[in-house]
Amino acid sequence: LRGNIIAFGGRVMDDSKPKYVNSPETLVYHKSETVFALQIAKRSAVRRFVLCEGYMDVIQLSQAGFREAVAALGTSITSDHVRKLLKTVDKIYFSFDGDSAGQHALRRAMEAALPAVGDAQEIRFVVLPPEHDPDSLIKALGATAYEDELKKSLTLSQFFVKSVMEGKDPATAEGRSQFLAEAKPLVLLMKNAPLLRGQLIGELAMYARMTPDELARAFGLAQAPLPARPA
Repeated sequence: LRGNIIAFGGRVMDDSKPKYVNSPETLVYHKSETVFALQIAKRSAVRRFVLCEGYMDVIQLSQAGFREAVAALGTSITSDHVRKLLKTVDKIYFSFDGDSAGQHALRRAMEAALPAVGDAQEIRFVVLPPEHDPDSLIKALGATAYEDELKKSLTLSQFFVKSVMEGKDPATAEGRSQFLAEAKPLVLLMKNAPLLRGQLIGELAMYARMTPDELARAFGLAQAPLPARPA
């Protein structure tokens, strides 16, 4: 965070594997917690972080004026990454590649964000066209087009519903039970955002053809009734 060097990382320039190579972990360097360019992004005048998949996306975004860009170090996003970022700002945009692998990474990032986000914080998901990543979109269409993609990004609740509903038919009892079964363990992760969790349960309940109270009880979240006051 102070700008001191704690490790080195590199990215291959062809299709060989692994794509990213980092220093081995040490007492001060942990890939699951360290965020590339965080010491620069936290000085940005814009009070948000744009979390990308790799170094090159961050470099391209920074050159285009998005100094708030950061990235994980060739690893999946973890809850520790998200918690570290939310200590500095209250809004994070996840912006990954638009292809199927990138969309799968967005889903994993959502799962990592659920136990970390609080009620006063905001997580958003940038769904880019399949042919683009942040780097290529800016090169092809410019910084303004990328800012437009940030404005069109999905909220955590919107992306949650979109993700758990994918491939399921809410018009059938089976489809509704499938998406609720997938949603339940994810909703239970939201221990730091009880108000947001309650709002999300309300949205899921509409698709499930249940009341929010019924769905909360099905998820094991219903509160016990308060004892009656003595007369």
